[in-house]
Amino acid sequence: MGDIFVHTGLNRCFTQFFHWHFFPNLPNTIQFIKDDDPLSIAIHKLVRQEHSLTNERKKLINGLIEERMKTGRDILIGASHGAFASISWNTLDHNSEFLLKTKILKEILPTAKILFIIKDQIDCIISHWKCAFQVRNIMSICDFVVSHEEALSLQRSNETEFIDAPYFDHRRWLYPYGLDFNKYIETYYGYFGKENCCVILFNELKNSRELQLAKILRFLTGSADYSI
Repeated sequence: MGDIFVHTGLNRCFTQFFHWHFFPNLPNTIQFIKDDDPLSIAIHKLVRQEHSLTNERKKLINGLIEERMKTGRDILIGASHGAFASISWNTLDHNSEFLLKTKILKEILPTAKILFIIKDQIDCIISHWKCAFQVRNIMSICDFVVSHEEALSLQRSNETEFIDAPYFDHRRWLYPYGLDFNKYIETYYGYFGKENCCVILFNELKNSRELQLAKILRFLTGSADYSI
């Protein structure tokens, strides 16, 4: 059986670029499993805990993997919208949520090799606020980034009154503390092995895209052909 690569990079870290432009154009030695593939759907539902993790579902996933590897190629599974390592709105405990997702991935794909795109914590918070602003979930960053006391109050309240009304959805908020991305990296190293992980910094990818894409290509295929 070939290698299984999993792109778990944080949401809002070039995920759409990778899914639309980079992953579909990889060399023929690796096949990109798209979001509508039954294998990708099954894994996403388990990581999001929409389905319980049973031996039957593990066997189903193993069967789907074996079927796709009959071609002799490695496979690459991408997280839709950063679903495997996303920073969630309206939660107080980011680390526990990330740890649970990582444990589920390890259970499902014990030999996986991890590609993790990571962003500076402050940049990540601002990026999430911009996303909430664009879809009119929230307007002011002061409404969106909340303290522990504010978060507890919002969890207990069903109010939909805001400073900059109107809003098109229920109140969205982000509790910024506990976003320990270095801990996330160490968690991947602990579960999958440092030699099986490729960590890419978002800012380096943005500022020297060709160099960082070559690094990713080398991780996925063993070589970096700049002509691709």
